[in-house]
Amino acid sequence: MYNMALTRINVHYPSMLAVAAGASFLLWTARRYHVYQQDLAPELSVQNGPHPGSKRKAPPSVQARLAAATATPPPLDKTCQKGSPPRQHCQNKNQQAESPVGPRPADSITVGNAARLVQYEALMNDFVTEGLDLVAVKSAQGSFALDELMDWPGIWPKLYPVPFPSVRLAVIPLDGGQLNYGGPKLALSLSAIAREITAALTGYNVYVNPRSGYHTSLFYMSHPNDIRPDTTIEGGGDLFQNGGVTVPSADNLAWEHLQVSKLAETTSQITLEVERITFTRAGALLVLFIDASNPSEPQGKPSIVVDTLRERMRNTFPGASIKQPQPIIHGTLLRLLAPCTPLPTTMKAKIVGICDKWTSKLSGDQYSTDRVWLVHETRFSSLEGEKQAHLLRANK
Repeated sequence: MYNMALTRINVHYPSMLAVAAGASFLLWTARRYHVYQQDLAPELSVQNGPHPGSKRKAPPSVQARLAAATATPPPLDKTCQKGSPPRQHCQNKNQQAESPVGPRPADSITVGNAARLVQYEALMNDFVTEGLDLVAVKSAQGSFALDELMDWPGIWPKLYPVPFPSVRLAVIPLDGGQLNYGGPKLALSLSAIAREITAALTGYNVYVNPRSGYHTSLFYMSHPNDIRPDTTIEGGGDLFQNGGVTVPSADNLAWEHLQVSKLAETTSQITLEVERITFTRAGALLVLFIDASNPSEPQGKPSIVVDTLRERMRNTFPGASIKQPQPIIHGTLLRLLAPCTPLPTTMKAKIVGICDKWTSKLSGDQYSTDRVWLVHETRFSSLEGEKQAHLLRANK
């Protein structure tokens, strides 16, 4: 993306002010890009499954799902029906796979979810085997302010160094009040996990995401590392104009809202299922989901709602950012920021144990939403800024 950003800056700067603004923005972008690779899109650092040197044994529920994901699925019984939460899986009449968290036939796991499962297991195994990526942890510090004048270190996300609303994204809110099935349990559980991990990180400064900031990103119209002023045209428009970063026009912003509303009106209810809790090498504590919506099309062909919606957004917004959160579906609970030192072995083992404990408790739990938000974000990964809800078809 950094190279791409350089190639997009092909306009004539009218003054030295524009040169200074451009240089400052690109330095910030380069610093943030490494963090994105290691954290916001952890799938980019995952190769092919668990690290070969890892001896960690996944919880039983995770092992069952991994086995189902890599198995050859039996043919679908096209006469079976789906129910709404709790979801009932469409399966072959003669075959059914059981897991410690309840029925989960292999044919209910699509290609998209199967790939997610393998990547999710690799994330934790990479952390177990290699520990923190200290370069990524150091880079993340640039997105947060640490107030060392206080009696205790106050940490909060910094404002983006670009005009509002340069950063624009569609999300599924995970706060309890925004989910119409299972939300309170999810929000309370995620808060409890964050508190337990924070207590285990003795001597480390962490930023704990507030419940109001819980979300999973669906699609970036304009990513903080890949700003796109105009999503109506290929390339996203001129990055710099009039001595600074281009501000999106009111017409473009109104068009984005209209398109998201149209997409929501033709999207079925989204149901997310907790797959696991994991800690990454970049120092982020994540809740990882699979898409459990999986309605049947008229022909009986199963489709994945989140993957389909992301693809439709990509087709709708030709000028949107290249950087996107797919294929994983995740929410960030906290970030380790300082000091930038390796975790003691006992502390790392304790963190892994906490994650596995909560994975065993929550894996298989489902949560449904009746909306997606379009957010004009002001601070890094916080959901602070202007938000507008767009209701999904099934809930209108």
